[in-house]
This record gives sequence, structure tokens and C-alpha cells, in this order.
Amino acid sequence: MPTTSRLLSSTPSAGRNTWCSPPGAAASTGWVYVGAARRLDQAGVQPSYILGTSMGALIGLIMSRTPTQNWDEHIALAHGLDRRKLFAPIGIKRKHGMSGLLTLWLHDSLGHLFRQEDGTPTRINQLPVAYEAVVAGVRRAAFDKLPRRFRATAASMRSRVAPLARYSQRSLAPAIATRMWQVAAFFDPRVVRPIVFGADSLTAECDALDAAGFSAAIPGVLHYDIDDANTRMDQLLTELADRESISALVDGGVSSNVPAEQAWRRVQAGKIGTRNAMVLAWDCFHPQWDPRHLWLQPITQAVALQHVRNAPFADHVIRFSPTLSPIDLVPEPDRFDTSLGWGAAAVEPALPLLAKLLEPVGWDE
Repeated sequence: MPTTSRLLSSTPSAGRNTWCSPPGAAASTGWVYVGAARRLDQAGVQPSYILGTSMGALIGLIMSRTPTQNWDEHIALAHGLDRRKLFAPIGIKRKHGMSGLLTLWLHDSLGHLFRQEDGTPTRINQLPVAYEAVVAGVRRAAFDKLPRRFRATAASMRSRVAPLARYSQRSLAPAIATRMWQVAAFFDPRVVRPIVFGADSLTAECDALDAAGFSAAIPGVLHYDIDDANTRMDQLLTELADRESISALVDGGVSSNVPAEQAWRRVQAGKIGTRNAMVLAWDCFHPQWDPRHLWLQPITQAVALQHVRNAPFADHVIRFSPTLSPIDLVPEPDRFDTSLGWGAAAVEPALPLLAKLLEPVGWDE
């Protein structure tokens, strides 16, 4: 997880001298990344680029807003998250996202962090740290064949979903688990295609918080969309949908949960000004045996198949275990703090290897 935008110089006498990180996640399993990123920062490991997916895209965005990190501020922000502000009943008209049990609304909680001096939303190409996000685009032919509950507008969903907002997270768990089980159907290239927001001139102009929001919008569970008044983003996403032949934007994890291949290709294309980069992949959603979460097995097995393609593009993969439950969307502060320790413990054994991989390598001409 990148913690700074400083790019070490690339010279003929230096080989691998910077690194990028493609963190994947599935809902709250990704909270471990905060602890991992803090531990790397403490060890002086300073990455240069992040390409995030799902919760990894959201956490990476927080890290990308400043060149140096204030961990006390980050942790206080996480402790102060309010489920009632983050997750609301369907109330936003479906325009570019996909209908779900709840609406993910980031602007009330995080919008103030991503504003320019003139008050306009920060765009991807305005972030001080090199950042991009993977979002999955649902192909038009596949979208038209989906059950109505995935294509419904806000008006038709509101009467059935609104009462959910009054329930506790524990009460919502069965409904979320049922929808999460259905998410496995989206891990199919015939249904979705990966889109790297920030990789071209059009998506680089996307509001950064909206890019992360779409990347974290679990199909059928969390609906994310832009504000009705944001005509600039509406036009941008309409143009993108026409260009890519898609009908909805959803969680990037269903197309590439740990996007090592996309990160490697972006580096090779010149994203960070050097090809001397180590790709450090973070995976918190690999198959784990837990009798309480047997319903997750179809999804984790689908993710494991994705890794077969992505693994060759990563110099090293860190797999996190244990993690919080994917349905623990806004953990209590003590649970969040526990996940910090898990994240730090997972990266600790890799620190000597990372230090060695990042040493300048000289050669004679």
C-alpha cells in the first residue's frame, strides 16, 4: 500500500529502486491493509504507485491524498465512521452503478478530504500520490439478462429496501450473505470487463472519490452512484459507457481482485517514469477455511482462479490471515484495532525480502 508519492530516481547504476502495490479486497477484509501500510512506513519502505481494487481502492485513495502519512489521523477517521452515514437505503437514482441492498455514500464521511482549494472535487490526476482504481464494467448484453433486482431503479427498490436502514449490522448479515453468495456469478469475463480509472485521459479526469466508490460497490449488495447534480461526471461516465459498451459500474474485484497484471502493465507503459519497479501484491480474500463463512467459498474459489493469471506479474504476494468478516462493513474501534495488528504481523516476515529487492543494483556498461 503506497504511503508516499516520492519516486526514487532511475539511473543506469540503479536497478529495482521503487515499488508499486495492487491491493485487492472484499469489503471489510481489507481493513488489515491499514496496519500493513503503517508497518511498511515505519520500516522506511516508500512505494510510488497504487492500483487498488474494492476496499483496497478506497484505503489506497486515503493514503494517496498526501505525500506523507499521519497514521493517528487515519485511525481516528476509521474509528469515527458512522454506518448510518456510509450506508443508506436506496435513495439515489441508478444511473451508472448497479442496484443493491444499500447505497454506499462516501461524500458525507470522506468528501471533505478530497476537495481542491476552489472547492471542486479532487480528480484522479490531481492526487499527489500516483493512484488508479480498477472498476468492473458490466457488459451490456449480460446486464440486460440479469434479474430485475440488479437492474431496478431507486423508485422500485425503495419500498423493499428502506426498512433495512433501521436494522443493526448483525440484523442485516443474513441478507448481505445471501447477496454475497450471488456475487460469484459476476466473476466471469463474459459478464464484466476491468477498467482502470486513471489509465487514460478520460478516466483520469474522474473524481477520485467516485472512482473508489464504484470500485467498492459490491454487485447486488452496495449501490454506488454519482450525485444527481454532478453533470460533469455524468457526461464523463456516459461517454465511458458508450466507449466500453457497458451498462453499469461495479466492484473491481469481480474482474481482477488482486490486479497485479494491470499494475505491471501500467508501470511498463510509463505510469511512474521508470520500469524498475517491484510489484508487491496484497491479497486478503484468498480461500480460508472458516465454518462460519462457508457461503464465501464460491467467491474465494473464483478469486483464486483470477490469481493464476495475476501471480506471474507480482514480484511478491502477501496473503493476509486472519481478517475481519466481509460483512463487518463498519467494525467497532476495538475490532478495527485488532485488524491493524493482523496486517502488521502479515507483512513483518516479508520486510527483509522487500529491503533486498529494493536495493539499488549496479552494473558495468
